Amino acid sequence: MHTSISILLIGPETCQHRIQLLSFLRQTASRITLATTLTNDLADHHAVIVTAPENITATKWAQLSQFVAAGGALFAFAPAATAAVDWPAMFGARPCGEAAPAEFRVLFRDPDSPLARRLPAAFYMRSLFQPLTLNAPETRELLYADWQFTQQPVLTSHPFGEGVAALTTLTDSSHPLLPRIIYRLLYQSCQMTSPERQLGIGILGYAPSVGQLHGQGASATAGLSLEMICDLAPDRLQAARQHFPAVTVTESAD
Repeated sequence: MHTSISILLIGPETCQHRIQLLSFLRQTASRITLATTLTNDLADHHAVIVTAPENITATKWAQLSQFVAAGGALFAFAPAATAAVDWPAMFGARPCGEAAPAEFRVLFRDPDSPLARRLPAAFYMRSLFQPLTLNAPETRELLYADWQFTQQPVLTSHPFGEGVAALTTLTDSSHPLLPRIIYRLLYQSCQMTSPERQLGIGILGYAPSVGQLHGQGASATAGLSLEMICDLAPDRLQAARQHFPAVTVTESAD
């Protein structure tokens, strides 16, 4: 069973980050609370997402710092104007330079991490491009962008007290991968680990051209397990048994 986490999503009702994230989070087991401003009591929440940090006052940043230090998870979208936010030290990073509209490739710094599991190691995004400067040695670079023959951080996380604060300059929250990455990051930052669930896969029709490739793909994918191969042709069944001797091979789907 996937443990539910409580997420406070803060931002203007018309903010696209809020709209896109809410659409994704409603597909998860998360308990979601919506707010346009930071509430006084954060004790009931595991994580907070700030979609418009330019609206957060110094007093509210101090409140969020206490929340993270006590073990909470915080995620913030950086606005395009770098001077719009006085970024607290808990982020361990801050935007730098001027934001420019562009299409660029985004990559996981560690493609073997749980954050990247079953996701492409790289993907393209149309977004405002703005790199992050890392201000603390503990800050982790999670995503970077290929930019003019350099690798520039665009999503970071930083341990602060007992919790984690994460920051991104990526602006296309409608991209199908970004909300998923944010959710995984928050889940992991809340020190929760998804159970290692295995999804059993069966191949119906062991085609000579792609049957073995499909089986190898299922076997090599984290969370998937090749359990059965079914075909009516004796020669295909024989080939399947040779390729996957530990898998049930049958001419019946019963």
